[in-house]
Order: sequence, then structure tokens, then C-alpha cells
Amino acid sequence: MRAPLLWALALASARGDGQFVLLRAAKAAAAAGGDGAASPGGGGRFAALRAAKAALARSGDGPPRRPPPPGFNKELAAIVLRYCRCRGEERRWSQPPKVCDSSGDLRDPSRYVRDAMRRAVGGPKLTVAILTYLPSAAARLRETVCHYARMGGVVDRVLVQWNDAKSKPPDLSRCAAVGAKSGVRVDVRAFAKNTLLNRYDAKGMGSNVLLQDDDVRYGDRAVRTFHVVSALFPRSVVGVNGRLALSYAGGGPATYYHSDKAPGGFLEDGARRRDGRNTSRYLYNMATGTTSVLKRALIERFLVDVPPASRAYITDHKPTCEDMTLHFLASNATRQPPIWFELHSTDGGELDKAPDAPATAGGVQMHLRVAGWTDLRATCVDRVARDFRRFPLVQTNCRMGYKHAARDGR
Repeated sequence: MRAPLLWALALASARGDGQFVLLRAAKAAAAAGGDGAASPGGGGRFAALRAAKAALARSGDGPPRRPPPPGFNKELAAIVLRYCRCRGEERRWSQPPKVCDSSGDLRDPSRYVRDAMRRAVGGPKLTVAILTYLPSAAARLRETVCHYARMGGVVDRVLVQWNDAKSKPPDLSRCAAVGAKSGVRVDVRAFAKNTLLNRYDAKGMGSNVLLQDDDVRYGDRAVRTFHVVSALFPRSVVGVNGRLALSYAGGGPATYYHSDKAPGGFLEDGARRRDGRNTSRYLYNMATGTTSVLKRALIERFLVDVPPASRAYITDHKPTCEDMTLHFLASNATRQPPIWFELHSTDGGELDKAPDAPATAGGVQMHLRVAGWTDLRATCVDRVARDFRRFPLVQTNCRMGYKHAARDGR
């Protein structure tokens, strides 16, 4: 093997890029190096390095992926393994995900999960799609977009979905310049009509997507976690705020509540659970729409497979219950529950809850302004179930998280 080729392989390997990028860089370097072998101090070496760098730049993979913080892989692998063991206990009513089934058949499941995580890290990066419409919150939006534009190791593009035809989107050129240095593309899509259906217009999105509101922002560890968990569990929607909706077989109204707050104990819902037990306080079957990590393929199905009545309701009513509709769609298609990943407060979250949140941000959450919000959401459960002609939501007691990681998977 020619010395330039060796140098190119070393460069591509050090960058941590995929094998195909490495191969392209190596071939380009070999071509640049000619037939003669180059010594470490010769011109062939530098020609090989330049050719490899150019090939990597053309590949579109961007700058090198920064390694995760110390202990990240080990900690997350332990969390995933606990989750898989918990899902294994629910096999009677819910088929565990593929990665969990495989880990249970091996002598060393921890090693299997770590290997799967390494493969996930090398996969497609995240598109961060931010739905927004508030000119008064432009400064906060710029901070959020620039924040994600620096995450070239795990994010490949930031898509701002401007949901206000009456005003122009804010200038994000500074964030675009930041993204250009880190390999993150910053785009803005302005829509003619203000509707939450625009969230599910997949144009400009990559294969892995973080859908989020404009009043949340996540740190590096959280975004890396979203990236890995969504790759390991491609059939599940990953969220950060779990909720439970119960639809009773006797024809009574549904109930909707925060799984850890109310009613705070056990519910008599044996009609919904096939194992015959009452529901523990940790049960959930959906997550709120403030943050959803999922595949583009599922987003594309929203405007096609969601019943027309549900799509019309999203446009004409508040609360729109579009996040609930997403989980009906996902569970109907995959028979999998969502994944509730609890983050630590240092990983970011809702900006309006932060102590230093500006009063002028304009992002006061709707559930704080609309009377009877929980009852309205409960009504949505029945309505969406009628539209889908079934209640497909899959219940689970299992969750992941840094916040309660030692709680036996729950």
C-alpha cells in the first residue's frame, strides 16, 4: 500500500467518519499520491492529506464528530439496558423492541448494547426542527438556533418553521455563519398559514428529526442522548414529558393526566391492561409535543395517514391535540409505546420555566392560559380514538432517564 494511502486512512480513521467516507478519502489520496511511495516528510504525504481532506469535504459529512463526554457511553448503555429489562417484563402485552430482544439472548447484554450504541453514533445526524411564530421572541430564537448550530458532531441541520404569515422571519445569518464553521446547515421555511400541521411538513428534514417548540433548548448531552436513543429504538417516539390517557371499555369518558402527579397512586383500569394488575403511578402511553424525536418516515405519514377529521381539528381548535394525534398514529403503525426520557435539569428544557426567563419572551404556555386544559385534553382522547376507530396507545411502566436512572428502569 502506498504511503499516501496510509496517511489518508489514518486521517479518515482519526476523524471517526463512516467506512464509506474513509474509503472515498483513501482513494482520492492514493490518486493524488501517484505511483511513487512518499516518505513521511515528502510532498506525497501532504498531497494525500489535502486530497483526503477535500474528499471528506465533498462527502457532506461535515467536520469530525466530537467524542462524547467522559462516561457518556457507559452511563447511557446502563440506562438502555435497564429499560430493556423492564420492557422484557411487559412482554405479555407489548413486544419489546428489537435491540432489547437481541440483548436478552446474549451472554453479555451490556456489551451488546454498547456495540449497538457505537453503531448508532456513526449513523445519520439529527435535524432540529423548531416551530415558532413569535416576533417578540426573536432574540431567544436566535440564541437557540445558534446553540444548535454549534453541535456539528451530532446535528446536521437546524430548520426553523416560521408559522406566521403576517410577519417576516427573524434574520438568522449569524447562526448560519456559526453553522458553516461546524458543518450545520441553517434553513428557514415560512408558511402561508398558521397551523400546527406545518410541523409535519417534512421538506428540508433529514432521516432523524428532533421536533421541538421554540420555548425549549437542550444541551450537548441531551442532544447526543436523543440521537443515540432514537437510532436504537427507531419505531418509538422519544419524548421528555410523559402522559397517560385512559379509555374505558364501559363507554365512560377518558382521563388524561401527568403520570407522576395525579391521581398519584393506582387506577382501576384492568380493562386496559392485559396482565390484570392495577396501573402503577409510573404508567404512560404518550408524551407531550414540546419535544419529539422520531424518524422522518413517520412525520411524512402524518399528513397522509391521520384521519381527515383529526387534521381538520388541529387547524380549527385549541388545544389542537396534535401531539396526541402523533402518538395515535405512531402506536397504530408500530404497536410500540413512546419512550419517556427524563433529563436532568442541567440538560436543558423549557425556557419559560427557567428562573431568568425574560417576561417579554411571549412564550407563555397555552395550558397555563386555557381554562379546563386537562379536561379538554381528555375529550381529545375520545375524539381521536373515534377518528382512528380504535385505541392503539400502548401502555408501559418503563422509562429512561438521567434524573431517576437508578430507579430500576422506571
